[in-house]
Amino acid sequence: MTRDQDPARLGADVEAHGDIAHRLADVADEVEIGAAPYQAVLRGGRRRKARRWALGALAAATIVASTGSLALAVVDGRDRTQTASERGTAQDRHVYTPWYTPLTEVRDGSGNRSARVELQVWGAPRGEREAHGQKVAMMAAGVWDERKTDPVPDFDRPWYAIVVTADGKEKVTSFGLQDEEPGGDDGLGFASVEFEAKGRTVTVGHVGPRTKRVEYEYEDGTSEPELHRAAGSAYLWFTRQEGEPGPSGELVSIRLYGEDKVVTTVQED
Repeated sequence: MTRDQDPARLGADVEAHGDIAHRLADVADEVEIGAAPYQAVLRGGRRRKARRWALGALAAATIVASTGSLALAVVDGRDRTQTASERGTAQDRHVYTPWYTPLTEVRDGSGNRSARVELQVWGAPRGEREAHGQKVAMMAAGVWDERKTDPVPDFDRPWYAIVVTADGKEKVTSFGLQDEEPGGDDGLGFASVEFEAKGRTVTVGHVGPRTKRVEYEYEDGTSEPELHRAAGSAYLWFTRQEGEPGPSGELVSIRLYGEDKVVTTVQED
Protein backbone atom coordinates (compact mmCIF):
# COMPACT_ATOMS: atom_id res chain seq x y z
CA MET A 1 0.00 0.00 0.00
CA THR A 2 1.38 3.37 -1.00
CA ARG A 3 0.94 6.46 1.10
CA ASP A 4 -1.32 7.95 -1.55
CA GLN A 5 -3.67 5.04 -1.02
CA ASP A 6 -3.68 5.39 2.78
CA PRO A 7 -7.25 6.22 3.87
CA ALA A 8 -5.99 7.23 7.29
CA ARG A 9 -4.48 10.33 5.68
CA LEU A 10 -7.85 11.86 4.92
CA GLY A 11 -7.21 14.89 7.07
CA ALA A 12 -7.46 17.24 4.09
CA ASP A 13 -10.91 15.90 3.23
CA VAL A 14 -12.30 16.16 6.72
CA GLU A 15 -13.02 19.89 6.58
CA ALA A 16 -14.70 19.63 3.18
CA HIS A 17 -16.80 16.56 3.80
CA GLY A 18 -17.61 16.67 7.50
CA ASP A 19 -16.20 15.13 10.61
CA ILE A 20 -14.46 11.86 9.80
CA ALA A 21 -15.19 10.72 13.34
CA HIS A 22 -18.93 10.50 12.62
CA ARG A 23 -18.48 8.93 9.19
CA LEU A 24 -16.15 6.22 10.41
CA ALA A 25 -18.23 5.53 13.47
CA ASP A 26 -21.34 5.04 11.32
CA VAL A 27 -19.51 2.51 9.19
CA ALA A 28 -18.10 0.87 12.28
CA ASP A 29 -21.57 0.09 13.63
CA GLU A 30 -21.70 -2.73 11.07
CA VAL A 31 -18.35 -4.16 12.12
CA GLU A 32 -18.30 -6.96 14.66
CA ILE A 33 -15.34 -7.35 16.94
CA GLY A 34 -14.41 -10.95 17.68
CA ALA A 35 -11.59 -12.76 19.40
CA ALA A 36 -8.21 -12.96 17.71
CA PRO A 37 -4.64 -13.58 18.80
CA TYR A 38 -2.77 -10.57 20.07
CA GLN A 39 0.76 -9.75 18.94
CA ALA A 40 2.31 -6.60 20.37
CA VAL A 41 5.99 -6.68 19.55
CA LEU A 42 6.98 -3.84 21.81
CA ARG A 43 6.12 -4.17 25.46
CA GLY A 44 7.07 -1.99 28.40
CA GLY A 45 8.61 -3.12 31.64
CA ARG A 46 11.66 -5.22 32.11
CA ARG A 47 10.41 -8.79 31.94
CA ARG A 48 13.04 -11.49 31.88
CA LYS A 49 11.89 -12.74 28.50
CA ALA A 50 12.10 -9.25 27.05
CA ARG A 51 15.61 -8.89 28.43
CA ARG A 52 16.81 -12.07 26.75
CA TRP A 53 15.16 -11.06 23.48
CA ALA A 54 16.61 -7.56 23.60
CA LEU A 55 20.09 -8.92 24.25
CA GLY A 56 20.00 -11.16 21.20
CA ALA A 57 18.46 -8.49 19.02
CA LEU A 58 20.84 -5.72 19.94
CA ALA A 59 24.15 -7.51 20.32
CA ALA A 60 25.33 -6.62 16.82
CA ALA A 61 23.80 -3.16 16.65
CA THR A 62 25.69 0.09 17.01
CA ILE A 63 24.63 3.62 17.71
CA VAL A 64 23.14 5.62 14.88
CA ALA A 65 25.51 8.42 13.89
CA SER A 66 24.85 11.42 11.70
CA THR A 67 25.75 9.65 8.45
CA GLY A 68 22.73 7.97 6.91
CA SER A 69 20.41 8.72 9.79
CA LEU A 70 17.59 11.09 10.52
CA ALA A 71 17.02 12.40 14.03
CA LEU A 72 13.66 11.82 15.60
CA ALA A 73 11.28 14.73 15.33
CA VAL A 74 11.33 16.63 18.60
CA VAL A 75 7.84 17.49 19.74
CA ASP A 76 6.24 18.04 23.09
CA GLY A 77 4.86 14.54 22.99
CA ARG A 78 3.86 13.99 26.60
CA ASP A 79 2.33 17.39 27.23
CA ARG A 80 0.62 17.43 23.87
CA THR A 81 -0.79 13.96 24.40
CA GLN A 82 -2.32 14.97 27.71
CA THR A 83 -3.77 18.16 26.29
CA ALA A 84 -5.21 16.46 23.22
CA SER A 85 -6.74 13.66 25.26
CA GLU A 86 -8.57 16.15 27.42
CA ARG A 87 -10.18 18.20 24.70
CA GLY A 88 -12.38 18.14 21.67
CA THR A 89 -13.57 15.56 19.23
CA ALA A 90 -12.13 12.22 18.21
CA GLN A 91 -10.56 14.08 15.30
CA ASP A 92 -8.75 16.42 17.70
CA ARG A 93 -7.51 13.42 19.66
CA HIS A 94 -6.29 11.60 16.53
CA VAL A 95 -8.51 8.59 17.10
CA TYR A 96 -9.07 8.03 13.36
CA THR A 97 -6.03 9.76 11.85
CA PRO A 98 -2.72 9.13 13.63
CA TRP A 99 0.12 11.38 14.60
CA TYR A 100 3.19 10.78 12.40
CA THR A 101 6.78 11.09 13.61
CA PRO A 102 9.80 10.26 11.38
CA LEU A 103 12.22 7.94 13.14
CA THR A 104 15.13 7.28 10.80
CA GLU A 105 16.20 6.75 7.18
CA VAL A 106 18.10 3.87 5.61
CA ARG A 107 20.56 4.78 2.86
CA ASP A 108 22.29 2.67 0.26
CA GLY A 109 26.00 2.56 -0.54
CA SER A 110 25.71 5.70 -2.67
CA GLY A 111 24.10 7.67 0.12
CA ASN A 112 20.65 7.66 -1.45
CA ARG A 113 17.64 7.06 0.75
CA SER A 114 16.32 3.55 0.23
CA ALA A 115 13.81 3.36 3.08
CA ARG A 116 12.31 5.48 5.81
CA VAL A 117 10.92 4.47 9.18
CA GLU A 118 8.16 6.35 10.94
CA LEU A 119 6.03 6.04 14.06
CA GLN A 120 2.25 6.28 13.96
CA VAL A 121 0.32 6.90 17.17
CA TRP A 122 -3.45 6.50 17.22
CA GLY A 123 -5.19 8.32 20.06
CA ALA A 124 -7.11 6.43 22.74
CA PRO A 125 -10.79 5.99 21.84
CA ARG A 126 -13.61 6.86 24.21
CA GLY A 127 -16.31 4.23 24.24
CA GLU A 128 -17.38 1.46 21.87
CA ARG A 129 -18.42 3.76 19.03
CA GLU A 130 -15.01 5.42 18.75
CA ALA A 131 -13.24 2.08 19.22
CA HIS A 132 -15.16 0.57 16.31
CA GLY A 133 -14.47 3.61 14.16
CA GLN A 134 -10.78 3.45 14.99
CA LYS A 135 -10.66 -0.19 13.97
CA VAL A 136 -12.18 0.66 10.59
CA ALA A 137 -9.61 3.43 10.06
CA MET A 138 -6.72 1.20 11.11
CA MET A 139 -7.82 -1.59 8.79
CA ALA A 140 -8.09 0.88 5.91
CA ALA A 141 -4.60 2.19 6.72
CA GLY A 142 -3.15 -1.31 6.79
CA VAL A 143 -2.02 -1.24 10.41
CA TRP A 144 -4.64 -3.61 11.79
CA ASP A 145 -4.39 -7.30 10.91
CA GLU A 146 -7.14 -9.51 12.35
CA ARG A 147 -4.78 -12.47 12.44
CA LYS A 148 -2.16 -10.70 14.52
CA THR A 149 -3.80 -8.11 16.72
CA ASP A 150 -6.29 -8.05 19.54
CA PRO A 151 -9.55 -6.40 18.45
CA VAL A 152 -10.73 -5.78 22.02
CA PRO A 153 -10.74 -2.00 22.51
CA ASP A 154 -8.94 -0.24 25.30
CA PHE A 155 -10.44 3.14 26.07
CA ASP A 156 -7.54 4.65 27.97
CA ARG A 157 -4.48 3.77 25.91
CA PRO A 158 -3.24 4.79 22.44
CA TRP A 159 -2.00 2.35 19.81
CA TYR A 160 1.25 2.75 17.94
CA ALA A 161 2.72 1.29 14.77
CA ILE A 162 6.25 1.32 13.36
CA VAL A 163 6.00 1.57 9.59
CA VAL A 164 8.75 1.12 6.99
CA THR A 165 8.32 2.68 3.55
CA ALA A 166 10.51 1.34 0.73
CA ASP A 167 10.00 1.13 -3.04
CA GLY A 168 6.72 2.97 -2.70
CA LYS A 169 5.24 0.40 -0.34
CA GLU A 170 4.53 0.52 3.37
CA LYS A 171 5.08 -2.34 5.80
CA VAL A 172 4.09 -2.46 9.44
CA THR A 173 6.98 -3.99 11.38
CA SER A 174 5.52 -3.57 14.84
CA PHE A 175 2.08 -2.73 16.24
CA GLY A 176 1.15 -2.45 19.89
CA LEU A 177 -0.72 -0.81 22.71
CA GLN A 178 0.92 1.74 24.97
CA ASP A 179 1.35 0.47 28.52
CA GLU A 180 -1.16 1.66 31.08
CA GLU A 181 1.78 3.04 33.05
CA PRO A 182 4.44 3.89 30.42
CA GLY A 183 7.82 2.86 31.75
CA GLY A 184 6.37 0.93 34.68
CA ASP A 185 6.33 2.01 38.30
CA ASP A 186 9.71 3.75 38.10
CA GLY A 187 9.19 5.24 34.62
CA LEU A 188 12.36 3.56 33.35
CA GLY A 189 10.92 0.68 31.33
CA PHE A 190 12.75 -0.50 28.21
CA ALA A 191 11.61 -2.29 25.06
CA SER A 192 12.87 -2.56 21.48
CA VAL A 193 12.24 -4.32 18.19
CA GLU A 194 14.68 -5.20 15.41
CA PHE A 195 13.89 -5.62 11.71
CA GLU A 196 15.45 -5.56 8.26
CA ALA A 197 14.97 -2.58 5.93
CA LYS A 198 16.61 -2.77 2.49
CA GLY A 199 19.34 -5.06 3.76
CA ARG A 200 20.09 -2.98 6.85
CA THR A 201 19.27 -4.08 10.40
CA VAL A 202 17.35 -1.34 12.19
CA THR A 203 16.46 -1.22 15.87
CA VAL A 204 13.70 0.99 17.23
CA GLY A 205 13.30 1.23 20.98
CA HIS A 206 11.41 3.16 23.60
CA VAL A 207 11.96 3.88 27.28
CA GLY A 208 9.85 5.32 30.06
CA PRO A 209 9.31 9.07 30.31
CA ARG A 210 11.53 9.42 33.39
CA THR A 211 14.59 8.07 31.60
CA LYS A 212 17.36 10.65 31.26
CA ARG A 213 19.71 8.60 29.10
CA VAL A 214 20.36 5.09 27.81
CA GLU A 215 23.83 3.57 27.77
CA TYR A 216 24.88 0.53 25.74
CA GLU A 217 27.98 -1.07 27.20
CA TYR A 218 30.19 -3.19 24.94
CA GLU A 219 33.47 -4.96 25.60
CA ASP A 220 35.48 -2.05 24.22
CA GLY A 221 33.35 0.98 25.00
CA THR A 222 29.92 2.52 25.41
CA SER A 223 27.44 4.40 23.27
CA GLU A 224 24.34 6.46 24.03
CA PRO A 225 21.49 6.80 21.52
CA GLU A 226 19.63 10.08 21.62
CA LEU A 227 16.19 10.02 23.19
CA HIS A 228 13.35 11.96 21.59
CA ARG A 229 9.69 12.56 22.17
CA ALA A 230 7.18 11.55 19.51
CA ALA A 231 3.80 13.11 18.87
CA GLY A 232 1.02 11.42 20.80
CA SER A 233 3.32 9.05 22.71
CA ALA A 234 4.27 9.07 26.39
CA TYR A 235 7.46 7.13 25.64
CA LEU A 236 10.89 8.44 24.67
CA TRP A 237 12.11 6.85 21.43
CA PHE A 238 15.48 6.02 19.89
CA THR A 239 16.86 4.23 16.82
CA ARG A 240 20.03 2.33 15.95
CA GLN A 241 21.34 0.94 12.66
CA GLU A 242 23.73 -1.87 11.92
CA GLY A 243 27.02 -0.68 10.46
CA GLU A 244 27.01 2.80 11.97
CA PRO A 245 30.10 4.01 13.86
CA GLY A 246 30.40 2.92 17.47
CA PRO A 247 32.08 0.45 19.81
CA SER A 248 32.43 -3.20 18.85
CA GLY A 249 32.54 -6.48 20.70
CA GLU A 250 29.86 -8.29 22.65
CA LEU A 251 27.07 -6.34 24.27
CA VAL A 252 27.55 -6.46 28.04
CA SER A 253 24.61 -4.47 29.35
CA ILE A 254 22.06 -1.75 28.69
CA ARG A 255 21.65 0.80 31.45
CA LEU A 256 18.83 3.25 31.99
CA TYR A 257 19.59 6.39 33.98
CA GLY A 258 16.82 8.16 35.84
CA GLU A 259 16.89 11.24 38.01
CA ASP A 260 18.26 9.34 41.00
CA LYS A 261 18.25 5.72 39.87
CA VAL A 262 20.19 3.46 37.50
CA VAL A 263 18.62 0.29 36.13
CA THR A 264 20.49 -2.42 34.22
CA THR A 265 17.92 -3.89 31.86
CA VAL A 266 20.10 -6.40 30.04
CA GLN A 267 23.04 -8.16 31.66
CA GLU A 268 25.11 -10.88 30.03
CA ASP A 269 26.31 -13.61 32.39
